[in-house]
Amino acid sequence: MTGSADDILAGFGIDRSALIGAGGHSLVYALDDRRVVRILKNGGDVVTLSRLKAFLAEIDGRAAIATPLIEKIDAAGRYTVERRLPGTAMIGLLPGLAGERRRRALANYIGAAGAVAAIEFPERPYGHLLAPAPIRTDTWSEFLRRSLDRALLRNGAVVAAEVGDVEDLRARAQALVEPLPPRPAKALVHGDYFPANVLLDATLAVSGLVDFSVYTVVGDPAYDIVTAPIFLEMIASITPADIEEARRLVHERLGEESEPAARCYRALAALTMADPAYAAEPYPHIYRWSLATLRDLARGDTSGERAG
Repeated sequence: MTGSADDILAGFGIDRSALIGAGGHSLVYALDDRRVVRILKNGGDVVTLSRLKAFLAEIDGRAAIATPLIEKIDAAGRYTVERRLPGTAMIGLLPGLAGERRRRALANYIGAAGAVAAIEFPERPYGHLLAPAPIRTDTWSEFLRRSLDRALLRNGAVVAAEVGDVEDLRARAQALVEPLPPRPAKALVHGDYFPANVLLDATLAVSGLVDFSVYTVVGDPAYDIVTAPIFLEMIASITPADIEEARRLVHERLGEESEPAARCYRALAALTMADPAYAAEPYPHIYRWSLATLRDLARGDTSGERAG
């Protein structure tokens, strides 16, 4: 095989018509009813991919939701062969859903959020599990503070140009950490519970969760639940009514305690994604959302009411 996607596909006896999923970093093609090949758009580091393979094997079968399993890693890091999970990415289904079916999909999406938090890691520090340059700390609060600072260090020039005073924004974001419990139970957090990573079956039940990544951490068991409506805000086709319903469902699950966490996690997501790379396809609305959210934060508005 040569390095092009077409050559890789040809080596497996398939072509681009086998595409079943697309994200910012990879394209997924069906090999058969049991396996997929995930082609990494910019290639991958074999050591990092091997770490992911071991991690996915470690959590396999431990949550009430299907998760991926890597069967093979290309020696050059161009692709992986993985177990095929049932279902279709929620983000592709949403535009065709209305009325009761749309409400059911949203309810199932919120209901399955946090499923992997049943996997606990009490012996590990808070922080990254898969990132090549991990932040790991003794408290969840310190992880959040350091993550906010790293995001600002990486995206500070953009934030300064598009939003304004970086130091004021940093102080506002850091203050949002204070109300949160410093030592929640140490649970597995997917960290990117975005509808492109959530699979729904024919009944619109959640059938799988894909794309464990640099955002996957040991942390707050409620993180994926709290951020589920926040990720909806980043999709151009989502309506304000959808977001309101998702927030209502989260409030039913977690009560008032979810609100300070939502303010903090929204700010962290916005700072992380204040990168022009997130203005590219397939989800260009993410970058616009991040800047709008940071402008609200600079004005002291942490509610997310104008999001989406």
